Amino acid sequence: MMLRRRSPFAIATTTLLALAVTTLLPASVAADETATSMSSAYRPRRLRSVPSRQLQDAASLPKVADLCVAELDWTSEGGEILVNGQPLHVKGTSYFGFETPNEVPHGLWSVTRDQIFGFLRNESFNAVRLPFSAALALTPNKKVNANTIETELHNLTAIELIGNIIDKAAEYDILVMLDMHRLNEDFIPELWYDDKYTMKDVKQAWDNLLTAFGNRWNLFAIDLKNEPHGKATWGSGNDTTDWNTAAEDLAKYLYAKHPQYKGLVFIEGTQLATAEHHKLDTNNKWWGGDLEGVKEFPIDLGSDALNKKVVYSPHVYGPDAFVQPYFSAKNFPKNMPAIWKDQWAFVEKETDRAVVVGEWGGHYEKQDKVWQDAFAKFIMDECLEDTFYWCLNPNSGDTGGLLDYDFLTPKVEKLALLAKIQPNPTFVSAKAPGQYCITPGAYANPKCDKGRRLQVKAATTA
Repeated sequence: MMLRRRSPFAIATTTLLALAVTTLLPASVAADETATSMSSAYRPRRLRSVPSRQLQDAASLPKVADLCVAELDWTSEGGEILVNGQPLHVKGTSYFGFETPNEVPHGLWSVTRDQIFGFLRNESFNAVRLPFSAALALTPNKKVNANTIETELHNLTAIELIGNIIDKAAEYDILVMLDMHRLNEDFIPELWYDDKYTMKDVKQAWDNLLTAFGNRWNLFAIDLKNEPHGKATWGSGNDTTDWNTAAEDLAKYLYAKHPQYKGLVFIEGTQLATAEHHKLDTNNKWWGGDLEGVKEFPIDLGSDALNKKVVYSPHVYGPDAFVQPYFSAKNFPKNMPAIWKDQWAFVEKETDRAVVVGEWGGHYEKQDKVWQDAFAKFIMDECLEDTFYWCLNPNSGDTGGLLDYDFLTPKVEKLALLAKIQPNPTFVSAKAPGQYCITPGAYANPKCDKGRRLQVKAATTA
């Protein structure tokens, strides 16, 4: 029997912490997050920063000049994301809210956008994943009831508010990935469609967003569907459940209809895979976490150019999300690398495409801390440290966030771990119209040489 992780927004109903923060979050969050109300006396404070704890001080890195170009070219090849041929070292996190009944990123009821993105930039995050719902994207002209302290966000339409957040991220040289997280605003569906929303609706939702934002320089990726699970399959031959063929259809449609969009397409795994010529791992899999089907059914968008836009993006969690049997093994966490390799970490070498873990995280306490430390070591050892951590928001019940419940206080231990994994992310900035500059990053593990491997391959095939 497949076990699944809980909704990212599952909240324990009896926590002292929830009671302690009842004056910090608006009552409208109660449907999805911790039920609270904001005190009228509460005023935003300045976000406190935490010194980055890096393996290698930035000042000690070899000085490499910025590469400035007239147009950004995003590709997935040689096992990594490249921007104009340069490795993009990703340090990302998810910032949720658009996909919830609030229809606005959380925390803006008590802090400003500049505080949020200033915090991310100060901690050297270069990318943010923005979940949204098809329901919101299909009503782009709907007025969003943004209960924010910044009055300029009041009375904006859904499309205006999403654009506002993308543009604010750009001011801080932060890249954006839009994530189709839900169809409705209540839960994550098993498939990319349901009884209410068809594939045609999903395409229209993406059409609305890419028509509006496809030419934004910092929209570097789209995550086609969050966490296929349950009935979702990969390679079974059933078009009604095979996520791999649905993802191919959706990606080809979007690239054909929106040539102005030059970014990447992230494709998550499933819980179920099909294999005719190899043995499948028998351990439980996470929602969106299993990519074993790629061995025999890799994503094919019909051309070399489009295939170089594909990024595989599994979701991987520890015991805070769900207590899987392998967390109780006598040799935990030493048993984990073999499971990760069997379920998803093999994909980079077999396909030549980048693998970016799209979600991982937890409260970073007790057994979950053991798991996260082991996972961090694994992705550094395997040169897979490009990830999106779940999440920035503190009100994710089974994981917590990078900020405490005041949306101000940094979670120092988590930030130290992420700084160790990705000490030198790549930054892209818009210096002037038609001029974009790339500040090179570097791997935490000096043994990672995927860029050199790409150059050797190019020279061999020339």
